[in-house]
Amino acid sequence: MSKWLQHTIELIVVCVALIGVAVFYNTHQVSTGGHTTHHHLRTARQVASSDEVPTLYFHGLQGTARSTNHLIDTAARTDGQRAMIINVDRNGRLDCRGSIRKNMKHPLVQVNFLDNMAPVSRQVQWAHQILMLMKSKYHINKYNAIAHSAGAITVLETTDRYGTQKNVAHLSRFASIAGPYDGVIGMNDQPNQNTINRQGKPQIFYHSNRWYPGYEQLLRDSRHFPKGVKVLNIYGRIDRKVNADGYVTNVSARSLKYLLHGRDVSYEEVPIYGRYAEHSWLHHNSVVDRIVNRFIFNK
Repeated sequence: MSKWLQHTIELIVVCVALIGVAVFYNTHQVSTGGHTTHHHLRTARQVASSDEVPTLYFHGLQGTARSTNHLIDTAARTDGQRAMIINVDRNGRLDCRGSIRKNMKHPLVQVNFLDNMAPVSRQVQWAHQILMLMKSKYHINKYNAIAHSAGAITVLETTDRYGTQKNVAHLSRFASIAGPYDGVIGMNDQPNQNTINRQGKPQIFYHSNRWYPGYEQLLRDSRHFPKGVKVLNIYGRIDRKVNADGYVTNVSARSLKYLLHGRDVSYEEVPIYGRYAEHSWLHHNSVVDRIVNRFIFNK
């Protein structure tokens, strides 16, 4: 064998050995130090391809976890799984307890604003943070929302302002319960003072106050509400003469329809009658439970 050929063979052997070391090193990195990154990418693809959509629950002004506990309990008995509680402090810091695990069926997420008298404008910023977290950490592309009272305004305004951004989870189904879209009794509205037409347009557009945006602002913002969302609007009527739930008039709640007029959404409204149609009882009403869960779980 010539020295040139022997030298060439030795060089090939060395190169093969170096390649083997490199392969071993990369494999070792994946199984130890590189594990988090590679596993994270696989998880992202798997979660993103899942058909399971989480449902987020929002309470209203002066609300607490007790405001949505009953709704979550009934959803967990129906087809969902408790997943997370997200507590938001007055500075907007998120305290997340629990997690949305891979292959979890209909994960249920409770959102609690610890400053429960914060205006809707501040709640919108907090909700935006939550939707960014859903997207960045849990790779959630779509979510459902069940919201009571002011929480419904928060969901609407958050969706109007951020609902088409790429870095947030996008609203799929929205169940609004007693949303005060155009006035609150005792603040600016009164029972039987306002009327709406067939399109849901109220005769009186009430102005903003310390806690709520005015109807004209909601109308402007709702031009950006995304298409394709399914919306269920539930309102209470405790007395046929009063046409209100004691806190929100039927006109105010039903004026959501006009806000979404022309937005190519699926919209349905359902009245609840009687004693337990009172504003603070609607989220503990067995009829509301069944209607909301059928809507969210598509049953």
